[in-house]
Amino acid sequence: MHVNDYSVGSEQMIQNKKLKFLIIVFILSIGYIVASNGYIILSNWHRVYSSSEKIPIKNIGVVLGCAKRTHFFSCRVAGAVKLYREGKIKHILVSGDNHKKSYDEPTDMKKAMVAMGVPSENITCDYAGFRTLDTIVRAKEIFGADDITIISQRFHNFRALEVAKRHGIQAIAYCAENVPNKYKTKTDMREILARAYALIDLYILNKKPKFLGRFEPIKLSSRAKILEPKSGKGSSATLNQKTSHLSELSKGHSLSVF
Repeated sequence: MHVNDYSVGSEQMIQNKKLKFLIIVFILSIGYIVASNGYIILSNWHRVYSSSEKIPIKNIGVVLGCAKRTHFFSCRVAGAVKLYREGKIKHILVSGDNHKKSYDEPTDMKKAMVAMGVPSENITCDYAGFRTLDTIVRAKEIFGADDITIISQRFHNFRALEVAKRHGIQAIAYCAENVPNKYKTKTDMREILARAYALIDLYILNKKPKFLGRFEPIKLSSRAKILEPKSGKGSSATLNQKTSHLSELSKGHSLSVF
């Protein structure tokens, strides 16, 4: 055997080993992603509700933040108002990103809810809900809410409930209306990866919120009744009109912060 032949053979063996290693890593990664998604969904399935009639009553509903003028925004706002109107929650904590003055998710959500008849004093804003983890943990650590109803889309609720479980929060979730099918594939793919990362953040890296702060517990108002908007009569009709208006504003805008 010539020296060149031996060198070529050795390089080929090395390349084959690298290829086998990459294949093994790929298979293990896919296996982890599938297993992590299955675990999060199955272990939290019994705490997710699609019907406002069947969901238990909680004092505080936590709305997960998203950008204004999106389908997510209009549906989450409408879902929270529906639960409040039906007496399923007494106070709403709107949490989202406010990293600059021109971008304020909590205030946008609060304004939309007030316009739909929820008294301003029964809505609290959390301006540091940069991620799902930040929102859920801060609800307990800053606002004293350790028994909550999470309000978001179904795909998002499973991950939020896993965060709550990890941090000792008694939580259930209400599924707001989902996004149109044309946006669903992209959203679902993002969430599949987000669930896989979530378990690493929660159980390996033990990630904490970007900001905490002083304890400011939510004080429930004795006045927990819905107020009718000035421009409408009939609670159900008004809610539907406002929801339709928000949906119209969100057409063509599907990006969201999760």
